[in-house]
Amino acid sequence: MNCHEAEALLHAYLDGELDVVNDVALTQHLDECPACAQAYHSQQALWTALRTSALAFPLPEHLPQRIRSAVRRASRTDTRARVWAWPWLRVGAALAAGVLLMWGVESLRPGPVPEDLLTQEIIAGHTRSLMAAHLTDVTSSDQHTVKPWFNGRLDFSPPVKDMTDHGFPLIGGRLDYLNNRPVAALVYRRQQHFIAHLWARTLLLISLSRVKIINREKLHEHETAVYASNHLSYMDTPVLFAKLPFQFRILAKQSLWKIPFIGWYLNHSGQVPVDTKSPRSLIASLNRGARQEILRGGI
Repeated sequence: MNCHEAEALLHAYLDGELDVVNDVALTQHLDECPACAQAYHSQQALWTALRTSALAFPLPEHLPQRIRSAVRRASRTDTRARVWAWPWLRVGAALAAGVLLMWGVESLRPGPVPEDLLTQEIIAGHTRSLMAAHLTDVTSSDQHTVKPWFNGRLDFSPPVKDMTDHGFPLIGGRLDYLNNRPVAALVYRRQQHFIAHLWARTLLLISLSRVKIINREKLHEHETAVYASNHLSYMDTPVLFAKLPFQFRILAKQSLWKIPFIGWYLNHSGQVPVDTKSPRSLIASLNRGARQEILRGGI
């Protein structure tokens, strides 16, 4: 966080209205930046001074009497007007009784149990992170990178498990706020290539093609990698989708995006189109994929 960002968040910080991520970041910045710390102390002194009795003005002695007199004058209404108001008063009483009855019935309904409320908070927090494009604070598929990131930010050490073999590769983690305390939110990906995986396995089954993987354990040695097949046949693509045990993206000819359904799937699953006739376009496609964080899962 820089000084410009800290200045914009300073008033919300004083009022205790920041979310946990910005609160922690601004606290660290104030510890490291003397200029911002001085500005914070000045604002804090002003905030305190505005609440002291020295700046409070007492009411004039005659003001309560003037208010009571104004109320008495307003209450002197014509008798006929009061009589005319009685039917409307009965209607209002009936409406009030109906509202109270509905409130009583609603109050007798069982409310959500604490476990359901906590589940709703978790779902709401995840939904907010997707809406604000803030899915992770630390982005890595390495559990030994994600776990130390929480040190100093939480009062406990969250367990970070590698569940890639179960179809849930780690994406990263973020700070969240649940049940009135900061917590660690771990983000895993699931079945991002489900359609391609199903298509590839079906194609291998129909063609009676048996695939043998040699040195499978070496596939997980690098967090980010580029895999290049020799492309001696059309079977390398289904083999990769069926047998690689993690999420990845492919570089494919741009003309494939014009094919019905295939183009739609390639676009929505985040694959990278390239113009094979232009080396510059190929490099630009790689840079575009990196900017879109496609390379986090490997190509």
